[in-house]
Amino acid sequence: MSSGSLENTTSSKKAYEALRVFSTIMAGDKLIFHKTRDIFEIARNGFGKGFVRGFQNRFRKNGTENSVTNDEMFHRPIIMVFKIAKFTATDNTELNKAYLGLCNLKETYNNDNQKMESLNKTLIEVQNIINDPAFNFSATSLEKLTTALSKQAKLIFSQYARAADELVENAISQQLTQPVERALKHIFGSVRNNRTNVGAELKIIGDNLDYFSQKKHNKTMEIGSLSNKIYNILQRADEFQNHIVSGYPEWIRKLQDAVRAKNFSTYFQSDRKINLESDVNDHPSNDFLWFKFDQVKVNTNNCSRLYFCPLNMHNIDRFIRVAGDILYAAQFKFTFKIDYRKNLIFKRRDLVVLYYEGDSRVGERLSTDFKNRLGAGYLNSNQGPFNSKSVSPDNDVFFQKEPEMFDTGLSIKEEKYKEINQVKTRTARRQYSATSIRAELITMALLKWKIEFDYQVVKCRESGLDVPNLDNTPTFEYEYEMFRSFVARALQGHEHLI
Repeated sequence: MSSGSLENTTSSKKAYEALRVFSTIMAGDKLIFHKTRDIFEIARNGFGKGFVRGFQNRFRKNGTENSVTNDEMFHRPIIMVFKIAKFTATDNTELNKAYLGLCNLKETYNNDNQKMESLNKTLIEVQNIINDPAFNFSATSLEKLTTALSKQAKLIFSQYARAADELVENAISQQLTQPVERALKHIFGSVRNNRTNVGAELKIIGDNLDYFSQKKHNKTMEIGSLSNKIYNILQRADEFQNHIVSGYPEWIRKLQDAVRAKNFSTYFQSDRKINLESDVNDHPSNDFLWFKFDQVKVNTNNCSRLYFCPLNMHNIDRFIRVAGDILYAAQFKFTFKIDYRKNLIFKRRDLVVLYYEGDSRVGERLSTDFKNRLGAGYLNSNQGPFNSKSVSPDNDVFFQKEPEMFDTGLSIKEEKYKEINQVKTRTARRQYSATSIRAELITMALLKWKIEFDYQVVKCRESGLDVPNLDNTPTFEYEYEMFRSFVARALQGHEHLI
């Protein structure tokens, strides 16, 4: 007897165990799937397991018998194995071995036309999964997603997978227009290079999915509202307990000393009433901390940006002192903000964002002044944020004009009118930033997943089979893996958005 478990399908290792079972199938064998345990076994040709399999099927309820014609016990779990394995496969070697093993079942059913038809249906879909370039996104992309977005992706799926049924029903009932179909195919298809026009793709979807004139579904089913909620989750990406970690008291003391030495005023982006001198227990766990030089006024709505990524944010006090020295020289006008985290874990590309008046040529001179004063080895290279360009020979300072406001139609804004006691909803304009584009791409991934999931539900109902239930842990984990793959595919070609 050979077996392979599908339990906890977020692990590709489990899927590969099942692949190894398939690869050992010989002519005349049959396959047993234990749904309650998510385990595959091989019933070898002869009396033993094959006889037991047939005997047990007499007492199984309709839809639970082990048969190649029962999709719930044969087709669907096999397809699940191949999809999960394909998500992280570096090549097709193990998948092809498993496919050839399944092909040996033809010898078992070659005298039964109905069973051969069911088997061939499964084999064709398996082959499509193996060969379809739409599944060939890089393992590197998935690994980046696992390390950088896994917590947020799981939170998004947990909160909104069950809540989006009406969203999908609306989408299907509208029979997605051809422009939307083309845009979705491009986002989740095999063409992922030179995708600089992703905002335009999202705009096409926003223009053609007119959810904003639909009946309101408690403001949670609209795609714009969903995008907003996902955006908010990404904005607070690394939630952690508001406690003092080792090294934090020294870090905050160094910041305070630098601020006092250079006469900066500070405030937190989420609450301007709280500054660096406020009680540390009142400081947000995760926020941007702004630094202003009282004698310098900069209009941050009409300026340019420079991005810096220090190798070690524990030495950010050095940057603060250098910034003060440059401002005292009065050759440049700027203000800046830094990534502030009480857990001292800094992962962003834009750890320091500096706003100044001038174009890229001014940015080059300002960059040179900072680098000369900071010294070699202070900045991390090749960490430019979305839509930025390097202004340093060492590729460690990046320039960007203040991002324009952009309306894809996939985010919404609520406006309250007290005089008429109403709340009106309209599409929201956001800066064309990494977080906003990432949120809308993840929203598309959730929509894409829900359409696929809804299709499975319809097929199961038509066949009289048990409908997939997200309250079932293995089903939830499998469907989350599907969603996670759509997120990775949507972001591929834009790894800098992760």
